[in-house]
Amino acid sequence: MKPGILIVEDEKIIALDLSMRLEELGYAVVAAVSNGLDAINAVEDNRIEVVLMDINLEGEMDGIEAATIIRSKVNLPVIFITAFADEITFRNASLTDPYAYVLKPFQTRELDFTIRTAINQHSLRLKLSESESRYKNLFEGSRFAIAIIDNCGQVKEYNKAAKALLGYLNNTSPNSIDAFFPEDNLALINYKWKKFLEKKVFKGKYSITLTNGKTLFFEYSIQPDVLENQHQLMVRNITPLVEARRNMEYLAQLQQESPHPVMRISLDGKIIYSNPSAQSICRNWLLEYGNYVPDTVFQTISQLNSLHSEEILVINVADRIYSLRLVFIPKEVYINIYFTEITELKQTEKLTNIQKDLVEMVAQGYSLRIVIEELTKKLSEFLGHAPTAIFVCEQNPCAIVESFGFEMPNEVLSELCTIAKDDKQGIIQKAIQSKADILAEFSTELSNQKIASFLVQRDLKYGLAHPVYSEKQELLGCIFLLLKTGNLLGHQQQTMLQMASKVLTLCATRDRAMHSLYKQAQVFENMYDAIILTDSNNIVRELNPVTENLFGYAKSELLGQDLLSLKLFEKNNKLEKLIKYASDNQYNNLRASNLKFVDELNFKNVNGNGGVAEVSVISISSGDNLPSGTLVVVRDVTNSKKVENALSSSESKLVALVENTDDIIFSLDKDLKLITSNTATKNFYQTYLGAEIVPGDFFNLPNAPVLTQKLIQQFKKTLKGESIRQEIHLPLGPGFYFSVAANPIYSAEGIITGISVFTSDVTKRKVFEIELSRTNFELDSFVYRASHDLRAPLRSILGLINVITIETNPDLKFNYVKLIEKSVNKLDKFIADLTDFSRNSRLEIKAEPIDFELILQEIIDNLKYMEGAAETQITIEKKQSAILYSDNARLEIVLQNLVSNAIKYRNPDTDSRLNILIENDANQAIITFSDNGKGIKPEYLNKIFDMFYRASEDSYGSGLGLYITKQIAEKLGGSISVNSEFGVGTTFKISILNFKAKAMAQREATVTTEID
Repeated sequence: MKPGILIVEDEKIIALDLSMRLEELGYAVVAAVSNGLDAINAVEDNRIEVVLMDINLEGEMDGIEAATIIRSKVNLPVIFITAFADEITFRNASLTDPYAYVLKPFQTRELDFTIRTAINQHSLRLKLSESESRYKNLFEGSRFAIAIIDNCGQVKEYNKAAKALLGYLNNTSPNSIDAFFPEDNLALINYKWKKFLEKKVFKGKYSITLTNGKTLFFEYSIQPDVLENQHQLMVRNITPLVEARRNMEYLAQLQQESPHPVMRISLDGKIIYSNPSAQSICRNWLLEYGNYVPDTVFQTISQLNSLHSEEILVINVADRIYSLRLVFIPKEVYINIYFTEITELKQTEKLTNIQKDLVEMVAQGYSLRIVIEELTKKLSEFLGHAPTAIFVCEQNPCAIVESFGFEMPNEVLSELCTIAKDDKQGIIQKAIQSKADILAEFSTELSNQKIASFLVQRDLKYGLAHPVYSEKQELLGCIFLLLKTGNLLGHQQQTMLQMASKVLTLCATRDRAMHSLYKQAQVFENMYDAIILTDSNNIVRELNPVTENLFGYAKSELLGQDLLSLKLFEKNNKLEKLIKYASDNQYNNLRASNLKFVDELNFKNVNGNGGVAEVSVISISSGDNLPSGTLVVVRDVTNSKKVENALSSSESKLVALVENTDDIIFSLDKDLKLITSNTATKNFYQTYLGAEIVPGDFFNLPNAPVLTQKLIQQFKKTLKGESIRQEIHLPLGPGFYFSVAANPIYSAEGIITGISVFTSDVTKRKVFEIELSRTNFELDSFVYRASHDLRAPLRSILGLINVITIETNPDLKFNYVKLIEKSVNKLDKFIADLTDFSRNSRLEIKAEPIDFELILQEIIDNLKYMEGAAETQITIEKKQSAILYSDNARLEIVLQNLVSNAIKYRNPDTDSRLNILIENDANQAIITFSDNGKGIKPEYLNKIFDMFYRASEDSYGSGLGLYITKQIAEKLGGSISVNSEFGVGTTFKISILNFKAKAMAQREATVTTEID
């Protein structure tokens, strides 16, 4: 709403110029007058926020006098406009308490800044005035004598109760703190005041004897720095309490049967006599002071004499509080002490004072933090300095927004706060869930060393959690105490805990209410929708800034007007029907449903421009549930309507794009349940996973539980705002590789509501990468080992030749020649293995019928001169139901390698055997080689198929045999496996694919070529 401005200027040209400038700045000029009388009438008849007043006006009344009268009638900020800046004018104008001055000629920016400053300053003054008024009522209404004292002891202010106290002391106009105390106490008061300025405690008691002989007793204390460098003196009349105590003490007698403790003390503090009721006190003092009274009691005794024969003293003995009446007996020269236990009374009094102080803090508007800090401190002190923590919660039970601790380090409080939020099995959460006090051993459940050390040092073993709920059963917070014992709290302690709970409830409820009101005001002012509030007659009573902007009218132009007569909408009759329909149905037939009634209406603003609005109407009820007004919410949807068609077209194109891609695309909600999926996703689930994918199902990859859990963990990260991209392997059949990208889905409010997942099949690329990596590794190994194994026999041969040339013994020469022959054979075998390796990698598979018996017989004949071949019994068993078509040359290499290995690694201590079982059908052949040789140690089994690997010290081959065997088996569409027991034997099992179809295709191609 534009602030209303009143211009008081007798020069019309200046007034017109000023009016135009103000309107350009966005202000509403309510009126422009030329004399003081018109100005006074204008502020009474119009809604004005600021007065711009020229000091020199036409007529008998100048601007200063007019401002004075206006300020006396209406509390408005006045800004003087003057061309005169002399001291006399300034001093006269200052008497009216103006908010600012603007000198002619003025600048527009300076004028705008001055007006805004005046409006803000006026608003702050109003709030300050309200705050001061509330404070004054509390200050003046207190039944305690209160005075505000500065650092010099001077009295700045005092209330009615303090004035009455001054009357008792015959001090009518106090100027220092001394005025509130009797003259015989001033030395002590001055001493305490000095200590107080050194940050010590300032409190005590004194008495006043009136002219009628009655004695009044007072208790005083000072609260420091209630304002900066100002302190609050509080004096409380405790005469009724003292008289009650005295009456009780006078009833006590120095008889043996007295129920109250009684003692007789010598002037040096020695206990002369005590009755039976005082024995427990005597025993306690005996342990600490021998047969003497404590120093505090002795100091009081030393002040007694014939003139000052009685004194009252309160002491604590073994956690019990006693009121002592000390009486000086002049005749016998000793002191009688009459004890009255006032533990309950004292605690009740203390509890009452604590509650009063805390409630006053709440009433005075102290912040939640200050009140709860004071409550925590008082609670701990009352319960024997039990370390205390208070957790203040939002309506969500796990959302702790404030934590306060007394007598515990900050790191301990921080850890307790973490436990309160996260430990579902802990004392605090159990208390919150059960809505009941939980007292249990706390020290044994902790892993945090800081808290454990804190507890051990103070012998604190138990924890008491006391949840605090509102009347509506909303969690407000939890009070947590650390205790030495597991005993239940006493009556007074329970009362204190209940009082603390009530104060926490009061303070938290007030704080929530204030926050709620503030938020509601902020929401109303900052909503994107226009909001209009009317009464039952459709008269506009309130509206927000968006309404002004949408329709182009000032708030003042709409307030008080009939909404239906304003013609804000093209069809007002439609709005009228909507309002009536909401009023009739919402409260007559559907009262409990709290429905909104919505329609789309065309609107137009003050300039004639219009658009489309979504209008929601809510009927507002009074206390008797009858309609008392209407809340009209107007949302401009003009742009939304314009983009609906374009959006619809865009969405259809996007759907087509998603549906026609080969990539797997789907989305999940925040519970990881399927929302949408494209055709590629459904096809993949049906083809490869054998499952249907249905919206609402929890994300799952059938037959791949490990991968499912891995992806779920990644998706949970995405739900926290993290975009992920990674490659996954789906172990189905030969396996699939996918590139998975997951991104959060955000709502219009910026809240994550789910995730979108884009998956591309990268199996071909991944297989190529794996194969390329393996090939590169093997190539590196091959180059190194090949060069090494080719040169090693040659170096051996050269060395033996050199030895032969110098050797003269024929027998040794023959042996050297045999060694040369062995090296040549080794070299020849290695070259043959390299040839086999090269052929397997390079040549295409030639599918032809396989005759296992013929191949094996040729291999056995070729190996009959091999060392140990004659000692090895080889048996062949065949179970063939179809002809096997495969690569004869490659298969011969495999069979020869396995037969030669069985002979080479036979066990010389047994009859060597090799059993060969051949099983084949139309699909594949399985060949099993079982021997009773040396066997292979377990640690070598997973390495024997590696390139150049030798599993035995007896190995003298190239280390390529089994590697080539495995490569050929895989090339032939099969695999090889080994099972061995060291010292018992080894079994190799090879599976080979039947290439019958390929053989038929090759034969047809050959026939076709021959015909051509």
